[in-house]
Amino acid sequence: MTSIESAHRAIPATEGEREQMEAAFRAALEQLPANTGFAHAVRELARPLFESGWISGVRTGHTGPALADVPLPPYTFGTALANLSAALQWTAAPASGSWSATTGRRSAATVAIG
Repeated sequence: MTSIESAHRAIPATEGEREQMEAAFRAALEQLPANTGFAHAVRELARPLFESGWISGVRTGHTGPALADVPLPPYTFGTALANLSAALQWTAAPASGSWSATTGRRSAATVAIG
């Protein structure tokens, strides 16, 4: 097959795939050091990315280590969450009283994330 399109029809995640993904996602979060404290918004952004990776692995047969209870190194998942957190903070308006990098003044704007 020379086309990039699959010969199979796409189907949503099964209940079993979602249950496995949720368990794996919780396990990955539990492996993080206690002081990381990622905001709820960051974890919720990470969830669909984790889900797509997990389900892709399940459907291609590349989840052997996960199913054998081999943990993901905490820094791998922690780095991904830290990058999402930084992206969220970068796209949000400055919090009240914070310094603006562009004007060098304190901002009066407030934003609530998470």
